[in-house]
Amino acid sequence: DQLGERGSLLENIETLLSYHREATAEAPQDSLFSAGGGSAFGGGGFLAPATLTLPIGKPVSLTEKLNWEKELLGIYVSGHPLDAHTAIIKKSVLTIAKIKEERQQGMLVILPVLVTLVRSVLTKSGEKMAFLTVEDTTDSIEAVVFPKLFKTHTSTIVPGACLLAKAKVSIRNGSGRGGEVSLAIEELKPL
Repeated sequence: DQLGERGSLLENIETLLSYHREATAEAPQDSLFSAGGGSAFGGGGFLAPATLTLPIGKPVSLTEKLNWEKELLGIYVSGHPLDAHTAIIKKSVLTIAKIKEERQQGMLVILPVLVTLVRSVLTKSGEKMAFLTVEDTTDSIEAVVFPKLFKTHTSTIVPGACLLAKAKVSIRNGSGRGGEVSLAIEELKPL
């Protein structure tokens, strides 16, 4: 982008802040109505800031850049983590947006997803299971991973993981347009 390599900016943040402090300290602080050269209505000149050249820092990986964008802006700007798996995405006929639109209870789906949130809970029998929020490039959806699958994939089911999920569509809290569409995940494979 036009601001330069983000890795260089991050590595040189102290230099940038110091430069800004010096530039603002040296700037004339005349009031709007002061007489003389620095007035907004007068003919005084402005001092041109000194140029700043930053040493080249190590480049930031696309994954790190995407993580920063999501954390700071709430959205991905430079791409999406699933973009690295375009071959699999092209083979997938369904998207989360389509699943929500079609709303077919019990429909079996296979689709690539990005795990954005994991909430593990204990069942009445003391086994761990998880409720997830997963997304693709079109939308996000809630998903459930039952104890047997969660036990074998605990290390795989983490925020930021790109997975291929085989799941059944479930409509909770009423059928028809009012119910919430979610997924009951049956199989998982890391991408």
